Amino acid sequence: MTPDEILKGACFPDAETRAAVVARVEAAYQAGYEAAREWRPIETAPKDGTRIYLWLADEGFPVLGAWMSHEPDDDPDWYLFEMGTYRWLHDITHWQPLPAPPKEPT
Repeated sequence: MTPDEILKGACFPDAETRAAVVARVEAAYQAGYEAAREWRPIETAPKDGTRIYLWLADEGFPVLGAWMSHEPDDDPDWYLFEMGTYRWLHDITHWQPLPAPPKEPT
């Protein structure tokens, strides 16, 4: 929910009060967004097949991956999704959730 959606229909006694509330809501919204985008320790990552960003420490960049088994008899592990193929990953230290999809198609 955006700050505009949060404040829609709200009544304020004056413009100064409204501006102060809007500033606080926007600051809280931005802080929440930034917290959601922080890298988290890999030990806290979901292991249910959810696609997430994974930080490859040895490569120094993020990739899209998930905890999964590539074959039915394989033990699960971290895998990279790359152009329709799967590649086992190692030296993963952190993860991030994917951003929300666009609200409206372009």
